[in-house]
Amino acid sequence: MLKEEITYRRGLTLRVWILTFIMAIVQITTTQLNHTMTNVWMFPSGILPLTPALIIFFFHNILPAKWKFSREELTILILVSFLNANAFYLVGGYISPYGGIQLLPGQSLVSAAYIKSISPYNEVFAAFIPDWMAPSANLGVVINGGTLDWGAWAPSIVFWSLLWITFILFGTFISFSLRKPFVIRDRLSFPMSMCTYPLLDYQIERDGGKRVKLINFSRPEAKAFWIGGAIGAILGLTDVLNYFLPAIPASWEYAGNHIDLTGVFQQYLPGAYGNTWLWWMDVPIYAFAPLEITLTCVISYIALLIVYPALVVRLGVVSYVPGVEEIADVQYGLIEGPFKFIYWRDYGLMFGIGIWVAWHYREHFISIFRNIVAQTSEPAEDGISYRLIGLGMIVLWILLLIFWAIAGVPPFVAFTGLILLVIYILANSRVCADTYIDDTQLGAVRGFLYDAGYSAGLWGSAPYVNDALFKTMYMSSMFSGISWSGFYPQMQCHIWKIGYETKTSTKDILKIIVIMAVFSVIFANIFGLWWWSKSGGVMKSPGWPAYSDRAADAELYTLTSGHTLTTLERVWYALTGVVFVFICFYLRGKFRWFIIHPAGVWTALASPSCHLWPPLIGFIYKLIILRVGGTRLWERFGIPFMLGFIALQTLGMFFILAWYGFFSQALPAALSYL
Repeated sequence: MLKEEITYRRGLTLRVWILTFIMAIVQITTTQLNHTMTNVWMFPSGILPLTPALIIFFFHNILPAKWKFSREELTILILVSFLNANAFYLVGGYISPYGGIQLLPGQSLVSAAYIKSISPYNEVFAAFIPDWMAPSANLGVVINGGTLDWGAWAPSIVFWSLLWITFILFGTFISFSLRKPFVIRDRLSFPMSMCTYPLLDYQIERDGGKRVKLINFSRPEAKAFWIGGAIGAILGLTDVLNYFLPAIPASWEYAGNHIDLTGVFQQYLPGAYGNTWLWWMDVPIYAFAPLEITLTCVISYIALLIVYPALVVRLGVVSYVPGVEEIADVQYGLIEGPFKFIYWRDYGLMFGIGIWVAWHYREHFISIFRNIVAQTSEPAEDGISYRLIGLGMIVLWILLLIFWAIAGVPPFVAFTGLILLVIYILANSRVCADTYIDDTQLGAVRGFLYDAGYSAGLWGSAPYVNDALFKTMYMSSMFSGISWSGFYPQMQCHIWKIGYETKTSTKDILKIIVIMAVFSVIFANIFGLWWWSKSGGVMKSPGWPAYSDRAADAELYTLTSGHTLTTLERVWYALTGVVFVFICFYLRGKFRWFIIHPAGVWTALASPSCHLWPPLIGFIYKLIILRVGGTRLWERFGIPFMLGFIALQTLGMFFILAWYGFFSQALPAALSYL
């Protein structure tokens, strides 16, 4: 095993500790207000974590020398900001307006109250939600506002908080176990983290103790950054101007180009998927990704979404209706055709990647668990004991099993589900390490859970409803509950990458994750419950209805026939996924010319309409720079240009308009309820 030879430095100073708690409270509170008081998509996502990141990156230099932070302190502050916010690890770029730690009440307390109160869910499911999940006597405060009975809600707050803390810490220990093989040994790219740690270097490293790189225009990095930044700022600021002057076109008309190839495909490739989008903010992610990942993505897109549908139509395997090109990824990848590749993406490809990770890094995992009973030659990473990590994973997994049993999930199904959870966490983390993940796909576990209970005779075939099935689907929806939050394990892998590149103490990072998980979950649930009661409840909120997610999940697998795959089909896709992934990695290790990477195949299918043009442009951009000037030109121009583009587009598109939305809409609305 590779030994670490770098020296890590402490970043958890007293002022950082103080700021972390202040940031957590401000982030959760502010984003909760935006989520519930506005209905504009960018307001929930635009304020944080962008605010502290942009303040640090753009305004840190004006601070007096004695107030400036070290790079390690800045790293901790940035990571705390990411942990609590609903965003990926970017200064800008791919940001989700949904999810995040501040929405935990909507995934537990509020969701349970919603199901027990709102038709048609209450007519079928109310009897399955016990009072300690949501007290019947005080449900109205969540739905319509009112006086909150803290005593009645105390059991719910305790149960959901302990469950979420256990779930987050379990994922944290898994993500740490992947730190050495992913970050240190294989040096995987983690393209989303590339938007963070280079800027920390540009911010802190100085030329002769005078100016930082980004404002020293004698350096090519600074020139490239601000050229890219000027382009990004123009794209972003048009959204601000459009908000006030609608005659000015918004950036969606060019930053999010709709490229509809339906007419072309109808004539030459009937059935091929023609409804595509070019999102410029996704391009840097693919530019930072390995070339074989982006090329695999493009090849897979062409093969599965263009060639395959046209082929099955030409052969007469499936019928063709003109215009289906706009939804062909669903039509032929999910509904019709001999190969439903959208199902294979979730039940086969991701399952196979998870199995491969477990097998490929088995010696490392064995080393961790072996330290529980006997200290090995490698007992720790940067002072963090493998015994602690191994015991932590086992104890937390058992606690999750107990929580699920208490909630009413059959023990056999719970055991199966939590094993599958580990497999999918490994898979999602590996995909995140090479590209970015558009949807966690942990929800696919629910299909296997349905099969497990059905095969054990615990429930019948869909449509079906009973207490055990509802509880299983309800509890398993937590797998994707805060999937956009930095607390999810595949997102935490970026933390270990950023910490490694900035030489920040790993022990400090683990400590801050644990402390923030406990504090943020408890605060989010308590504040969230109080805020719903004060603001008039679910029925008055214009925000995204996260509280109905679990009800919809439960309904899908109980009342409807939406459970379209049979157990045999799911097993078939799982087996073919495992075989495909192992063959790909075997051929990649044996032949240098074999470039197909399972992560690239998955990415092409993640959100098909968005994953043709950004990877193609990112691939061409990076390839040209490497061909012209090699890695030196890539580091001095290619990377800082994209960093400037994405950072300053964020400043205009999200930062300014989101704060305007907060002060003009969310804050006045919130004050009116106090």
